[in-house]
This record gives sequence, structure tokens and C-alpha cells, in this order.
Amino acid sequence: MLVNDDPKKVLEKLDNMFMVLILHGLPREYGAVRDQALTNTTIPTVEELIDRLTRVSLPSDDTKTAPE
Repeated sequence: MLVNDDPKKVLEKLDNMFMVLILHGLPREYGAVRDQALTNTTIPTVEELIDRLTRVSLPSDDTKTAPE
């Protein structure tokens, strides 16, 4: 699987494997990012995926009250 003479291809395969692991471990709140990454015509790199994840705004917890 990773046996190849070209180190660039090996790194690309490792990057794809790490991306799959990250996508698999995402909570449901990040489902839109997961779906976007899986349906895109090009596979994003791990860096691109993490960048997308950091831009997601999750709904705030309205049950908390501010101290008076």
C-alpha cells in the first residue's frame, strides 16, 4: 500500500489516510464539513480540512446565563 519509490506519493497516501481518520472521528456537529470533503471533486489535504473545521461556527449554548 505505502511501498513506493516516490516519497511524494507515499506522503500523499498518508495524508489521505489521516484525513479519513479525522473525518471518521468528527462529531455530528461537523457533518456538513465531512459531507463537503467527501463529495468534493478533489480530496482536500489534512491542512485544508483542519482549516475548514476551524471556520465552522457551532450553535451557542443558550442555556447558560451571564452572571449578574
